[in-house]
Amino acid sequence: MSEKRVEFGTALRTPYDVAASARRIEQLGFDIIGCGEHVSFYGDTANGFVSLSVAAGATTRAKLMSTITLVPLYPAALLAKMGAALDVASGGRYIMGVGVGGEFANEFEACNVPVNQRGSRTDDALEVVTQTWTGTNVTYDGRYTKLDNFSLKPLPIQKPRPPIWVSGRSDAAMRRAAKYADGWLPYMYTPEQLAKSIERIRAHGEEIGRDMSDVSFGLFIFTAVHEDNDTAVKYAADQLSIQ
Repeated sequence: MSEKRVEFGTALRTPYDVAASARRIEQLGFDIIGCGEHVSFYGDTANGFVSLSVAAGATTRAKLMSTITLVPLYPAALLAKMGAALDVASGGRYIMGVGVGGEFANEFEACNVPVNQRGSRTDDALEVVTQTWTGTNVTYDGRYTKLDNFSLKPLPIQKPRPPIWVSGRSDAAMRRAAKYADGWLPYMYTPEQLAKSIERIRAHGEEIGRDMSDVSFGLFIFTAVHEDNDTAVKYAADQLSIQ
């Protein structure tokens, strides 16, 4: 079991002034720059690959984590290519954060993806990503993806591959984390909920015979900072009501 230290990150919350924001985050000493995404949302949102690519060019040290990528909305091979390309472009700093989405059905309708297939499509994509990031001439016969002697060139810089962190709150997400993830990143969890989820993920890993000792665990926390407490509370409530 490798030695670990606690790392801290913060997310780019808007698609504007990305380079300046990323530089400031790195200058403040954060370990990770995160970025989420939506195709359609209540307000202005980024695309994670685009914003993290800008952040990569504006920084030299901080890791670049998608928090999260809406995996089922991407063709699996294209997702693998984009992740590999970002890892290469950033000098080996990319972390893929994985989520299934589904809270906003119009995103799925617009992308012609049935929302009830989001979990199975995510699992299919993770098989493609893990295989094509670690090998060449890949042949894969999945439910949604077929590969025949397929190779990504170049492969990611990080070996054996860039880390994959799974997000979510359900038992299905925990099983996905136990099978594929290097890290677990739930959101809107109490400390007690986080502890229970870690226990369940480790139990799921034991069921499939996976050594979970090197899997990391984190928590995505929403914050609102203002010199006036009531203002901060109101802002947080308004924002969280649409998450």
